[in-house]
Amino acid sequence: MRVAAPIVSMTLLLFTTCVDAQTREDTFRRADRNGDGVIDREENAAFVDVDFNERDADRDGKISHAELQVWLRTHVYGQQPGTPVALPTAAVSAVAATDIQQKDLDGDGFISRDEHRKAAKQFFRALDRNGDGRLTHNEFGRPPGGQRQ
Repeated sequence: MRVAAPIVSMTLLLFTTCVDAQTREDTFRRADRNGDGVIDREENAAFVDVDFNERDADRDGKISHAELQVWLRTHVYGQQPGTPVALPTAAVSAVAATDIQQKDLDGDGFISRDEHRKAAKQFFRALDRNGDGRLTHNEFGRPPGGQRQ
């Protein structure tokens, strides 16, 4: 059965918005290790490694499409952390494929720890609008180059 493109697109938009909202809030809290209300470069680097380990379920040093889909299903806004959620397979697969496509620098179809770190470092720099090496809650809550959502 083929799903109409507009339905898949809308589902993808809603799904990524929910995942993004939940993960931004959760990520900020978890990354701000000392609880001072900002994430500095060191806190970010430590969190990125923890985040990679959560996604790399089989501990082989790379994140696969399947592992990323499982991670996405357990990181949806409003759900108990770690509780799988029934989401449209096509939407989850598309989000996972897009993430891998954006981060997979060597083209092997996986995200390595180094690729994950590089993407996170770029994202941190993009969010750090004043360039002080620290992300405030306000900076963190905005998409790179965008307005507060």
